[in-house]
Amino acid sequence: MNSFFYYNPVKIIFGDGSISKLPQHIDPSLKILLMYGKNSIKENGVYDRITALLFKNKVIEFSGITANPTYALCKCAAQKAQENNIDFILAVGGGSVIDAAKYTAALSRSKYAGNEWELFKQSTNVESALPLGVVLTLPGTSTEMNLNAVISNDTTQEKHTFRSFKYFPQFAILDPEVMRSVPRAQLVSGIVDAFSHVIEQYLTYPVDAWVQDKFSESILSVLYTIGTQHIKNIYDPVILSNLVWASTQALSGLLGCGVPQDWSSHLIAHAITASFGIEHADAVAIVLPGVLTFQSHKKRDKLLQLLHTVFLRDGEEHDSTTLIAEFF
Repeated sequence: MNSFFYYNPVKIIFGDGSISKLPQHIDPSLKILLMYGKNSIKENGVYDRITALLFKNKVIEFSGITANPTYALCKCAAQKAQENNIDFILAVGGGSVIDAAKYTAALSRSKYAGNEWELFKQSTNVESALPLGVVLTLPGTSTEMNLNAVISNDTTQEKHTFRSFKYFPQFAILDPEVMRSVPRAQLVSGIVDAFSHVIEQYLTYPVDAWVQDKFSESILSVLYTIGTQHIKNIYDPVILSNLVWASTQALSGLLGCGVPQDWSSHLIAHAITASFGIEHADAVAIVLPGVLTFQSHKKRDKLLQLLHTVFLRDGEEHDSTTLIAEFF
């Protein structure tokens, strides 16, 4: 196992009904910028619940965040935060909303006057950020529990992952009950995204990281089982709860401790999304099989380990060469 540094300060509030605990984690004196997508949280009642819970706070809204949030949109949100002397950002949504909120939090405190796109590619240039919290409405990205923010730039046709300790949310509320109104197709996309996150941290070469390997294999097994056996029952409380927690753990940072990683599939997928607007999970699903096929000889040992620990049923045995050939 390689040496590593691990830090994750995010408080997780998990379980059905946990959204009701929101006021316990936000000081009532704070002025809040509530960031969310379009109309889904109003249609499913989440908006009404949150605004009722925050009745003691002054709440300013910034809505309309779409998939693949842009630098320009975040600049607009940051301007609104500055104009209203916002103290705290609350992101209510999936990965796109949370990423936009993270980047907005940094832009709101920035002193670089419009040059942040290039400067923020170096995390050390993010000197300060507004504090933020998360109410997750769609599992998949794990951004609710990590230091990443993926932002697109329409002007340069880039999609870039920004990283900084300043992007960690103070807390994340994971309420599976809130997610039972999410369309099945979006939950499936979340499974694909989470699965690919684990694959790109796990499927490289062995470095005797037993804990990380077993942790990764357990999450892959959960996601694979849900994706292949429980899609029709995805809204079952047990299944959905496990999907939410597996997706959050997939990129919380713990799996990647002390192990080599390969994010080539994600980098290619980001370029495809930036150029053609394809949804992230769809782009990853298109790219990942080809990348694994091309690199199968370099990843042989871990690939076999994956096949035996996750994909084979108990008691099944296969010749290694035949197994790889069948997989591809």
